[in-house]
Amino acid sequence: MSRERRSLAVFNFTDRGKKTALRLRERMGQSGRFTFTLYDCRFCMEPVGKVVERIFGETDVLIFIGAAGIAVRLIAPFIKDKRTDPAVLVIDERGTYVIPVLSGHIGGANTLAGKAAEVLGAVPVITTATDLNRAFAVDVFASENEMAIEDMRLAKEMSAAVLRGEKIGFFSDFAVDGCMPREMTPGIWQNMNLYITQREGGEPSSFSGEKPESANLLRLIPKTAVLGMGCRRGASGEAVAAAAMHVLEKAGISRLAVSALATVDRKKEEPAFLEFVKEWKLDFCPYPAEMLEQVLGDFAQSEFVKKTVGVGNVCERAAVLAAAQKLPDKDPSFVYLAAGKTAVGAVTAALAVPETGKEEKIQWKKKDFI
Repeated sequence: MSRERRSLAVFNFTDRGKKTALRLRERMGQSGRFTFTLYDCRFCMEPVGKVVERIFGETDVLIFIGAAGIAVRLIAPFIKDKRTDPAVLVIDERGTYVIPVLSGHIGGANTLAGKAAEVLGAVPVITTATDLNRAFAVDVFASENEMAIEDMRLAKEMSAAVLRGEKIGFFSDFAVDGCMPREMTPGIWQNMNLYITQREGGEPSSFSGEKPESANLLRLIPKTAVLGMGCRRGASGEAVAAAAMHVLEKAGISRLAVSALATVDRKKEEPAFLEFVKEWKLDFCPYPAEMLEQVLGDFAQSEFVKKTVGVGNVCERAAVLAAAQKLPDKDPSFVYLAAGKTAVGAVTAALAVPETGKEEKIQWKKKDFI
């Protein structure tokens, strides 16, 4: 599954550090996968701590070129959760060592440290146990495939089990490509088990042998579902959230599977939608009515809605279109409505997901099984 371009904020404190920052931007920027903002802390118009506070929740990666202690003190007040904290790296001013200090797995700091070290001719300093032992890391696997981890406590226990040499039961509702890590036993229950699914609750329907009484099941949720929505002007954020939860429950799909909210472009400034996508951390996809009208499929129609916004159905068409945009070939015929148009107060909602097996395949990475 593909990842969007990542935003990097790079802080330097000396002339030599600035040269390293410029070298990093020049060489990593060539890939087109990163956007850089450079902060020369000697000339910032506001205290560096205020800059870090302002961008901490909005920037994917923070890189400090200088002493590790400075970086730790600057980020410490704003660290909240490894699932949402940005990746943080420290590079010495000469560009000799690259050290990931926060969000090494989920935030991708370890992987990024390797890339930065490669372009600088530096040494990556990796300290996480699964990387050092070249073992399967569930949080890396989830991050690289844009899957949400349902239970972080179980994820930590799974990593500990892997490091103890225990086998992990593996189950998936989705196609998985590549060589399977040596720790996995597909379709066979173990004490610790991994299940890739978008379903809310439930267990794998197909497996071999007996399930141990002590079995734990960690679910990874692919973030490919899309909410399509329309609403009356002035609808509340609470009403939008209630409608979202209603269609998710109707479809039996986990909230963690939702990646985007799609609607007609006339609603792109709707306060309730803007509030909702910020709270749920979703992409926002408003489309012109003409574009929604061209989506093929059997959709509910409303003449009133058509006269009002220019298309007879907003929520279903928008959900299908946005879900299709996430597929490799962007084909709406590979998307289905898990929940059709549903009215909940002032909001209409629908939920679209790719057909299982049609989405871009989940990938095992080489480092997971060496």
